[in-house]
Amino acid sequence: MGIVRIVVPRSAVPDSRFPIPDSRFPIPDSRFPTPFSKKDLINLPNSR
Repeated sequence: MGIVRIVVPRSAVPDSRFPIPDSRFPIPDSRFPTPFSKKDLINLPNSR
């Protein structure tokens, strides 16, 4: 499984219904408290 990022234009949906993507989907570092850097997290799915 890889990290899926959903990018939605702010003009497409009201900010009140859909908060900023960062609040709904935390940064990979916060979701996976591992000593991996963002670069390693991106390469993880490729190494499997």
